[in-house]
Amino acid sequence: MAATATEADVMAGCSLEDYEELERVDFVVDHPFLFLITEDRSGIVLFAGQLYSCSHLTLSSCSNDFARLKACDDPVTRQAYQQFCDSWLAAAKHQISLRPKSPSPEEQSKRKEERHRKGLLIALNTYAKRNNMQLAEFEFVEEKERNLVDGCLGGYVHSNFMVKGVDGTPTLFFAELHPVCREEEDVVLCTPLEANDSGHCFGCDKRAKKLRHPTGGGYLGGQEDVPFYRIEEDSDDECFM
Repeated sequence: MAATATEADVMAGCSLEDYEELERVDFVVDHPFLFLITEDRSGIVLFAGQLYSCSHLTLSSCSNDFARLKACDDPVTRQAYQQFCDSWLAAAKHQISLRPKSPSPEEQSKRKEERHRKGLLIALNTYAKRNNMQLAEFEFVEEKERNLVDGCLGGYVHSNFMVKGVDGTPTLFFAELHPVCREEEDVVLCTPLEANDSGHCFGCDKRAKKLRHPTGGGYLGGQEDVPFYRIEEDSDDECFM
């Protein structure tokens, strides 16, 4: 079997700046061998292959002649290949087992409600700051209505939620916020509603008729009758992926 030599650069763990300092290694391809491509940090095998026969390969033809590679009947080589396959499958199953299980529908519902509650607390805190008040003066009770609407700058959430003041009197609030509300900048408007408030919103008129809006406006979504493209408000992916 004629020896065919190829040169491979050992690049694992090196940045582009270190490329000039890489050590060049000669790999002599004169026997059947296995080769793997792995992801550095996790060690996951991304690609695996085996070369059975290389007697006919040359430096000039190796890129075009892989179709003519012959299967090897050597039992030792086949056994080594099978051991590799078994090891690869075991490693893949182990990686999958490390992923947390997806939460149940009930747990996903609880998580979604909690995210909604946190977003509305951010909105309520924004209202308190804008009116020189303290969040401690309010008690969040529950969300009554919620709807996704389109606007000229993107999608928004419209919400009605009940709040109790220091004296225990319940008040219905309206809030408009971005679908994923993590900070005050995500809140467009948060305000208590008066008994005669009846602001108009195209989006809520179609999908949440009971959701009330302030007559004075101030919200950006639902101002025009535009096609509604529903978006996912939030996701549990980062919780278990």
